[in-house]
Amino acid sequence: MRFRSLVALTGGLLAAGACKDDVTGVKTELAPAALIRYVNAVPDTSALDFRFVDGDVEQSPQFPGVTFRTFTAY
Repeated sequence: MRFRSLVALTGGLLAAGACKDDVTGVKTELAPAALIRYVNAVPDTSALDFRFVDGDVEQSPQFPGVTFRTFTAY
């Protein structure tokens, strides 16, 4: 029992000693993005069409013919 406690304590101290703050890394700013995935989970319909409906959005994505149990990309 004493040996197990000593091994556990040594392992814990080694793990805690390996942790440090890395302040020399590179900070990357991510551009704001909204990711949407459509899933056709309606079993009693045929293929569905998904479209963004917004008056001022040009080239908005459209996903025609999404069949049951399939999904779109982000």
